[in-house]
Amino acid sequence: MADQRPDLDRRPSPDALLEAARREVGRGERPFVDVVVGEDLLLDTAALHLFSHWITPPGAPRRYDTWFFVAAAPEGHAYLHDDSETVASVWIRPADALARAERGELEIIVPTMRNLEQLARFSTASALLEAVAASEPRVVADAGGARILLPGDPDYEGAA
Repeated sequence: MADQRPDLDRRPSPDALLEAARREVGRGERPFVDVVVGEDLLLDTAALHLFSHWITPPGAPRRYDTWFFVAAAPEGHAYLHDDSETVASVWIRPADALARAERGELEIIVPTMRNLEQLARFSTASALLEAVAASEPRVVADAGGARILLPGDPDYEGAA
């Protein structure tokens, strides 16, 4: 006779639990750190590299302060967008995304466009990750506040 454990059979899958937790965090109902601790998660922060930081100028109709990071995608990992700020997602090479945007096939906002332009400079994801891992972030003031320089950018070597 099979061991029947209806209490375990009704428990949501780990993916469903994490998706519910992600939505709670997104709605401001649960702090992210509580999810990490409560689910006994380990964050590989060493794999995360700062790529850029965008702040909308004062007076813009929608304001945001957004940090962009890059990291290697773990083999076999599933990815989902949040369905609130992100309305669609697709795996695509940066240069292909830019070309589709130029043809009017993709709508891309300015910060994403500029990040894609920077990403497209690298022939592979490995080359990008090596460049950002090998460089210290170099933040410089500009008309919009501050921006991050990558290796190969004008003035990168002169920036402190």
